[in-house]
Amino acid sequence: MKVHMYEDDPAAPAPSIYLAGPTATTKETVTPWRKKVLEMCLAANFDGSVLVPEFFRDEEPHRVFGHHPLDKSRVPRMSDLTYQVLAWEAKAMRSCDLILFWMPFSDGLPGRTTRSEIGMWLGRQNRNEILLGIPPDTPNVGFIRYHAHFEGFHVYESLDDLVIAALEIV
Repeated sequence: MKVHMYEDDPAAPAPSIYLAGPTATTKETVTPWRKKVLEMCLAANFDGSVLVPEFFRDEEPHRVFGHHPLDKSRVPRMSDLTYQVLAWEAKAMRSCDLILFWMPFSDGLPGRTTRSEIGMWLGRQNRNEILLGIPPDTPNVGFIRYHAHFEGFHVYESLDDLVIAALEIV
């Protein structure tokens, strides 16, 4: 299994899974729920790529993209670094085989970007394969559940079940 983070090319070799969901702002190496997904993929001998939209915690973000100059932001009032991060994520999501959305939103994991991304992907006509997971006690997700239901998506309520389903697809 190859893990691709912001430091790596977002166009990962197939089969590939993108881990969409809220990112911890603590000093952990990888957000805990993503770490569990990586452990499950290793245990299942997944022989593909996992795209993790995070920085290595010991790196300064402006140095991560240092192997090439930052693209200038084409979005008003957006920094070059934010633009680069969002461009990496967009390319990774468009090029992967499966987007796994895990949405355990809380005060520590508000998922502002994730909420935008899931709305975008649920509404696409020609979208990559996506799987959705929301723990049953997650607050303020009725609108996501509503749109997922009417778009024909099953919503998994445990991370284990979501990862098992993902590994069966890829």
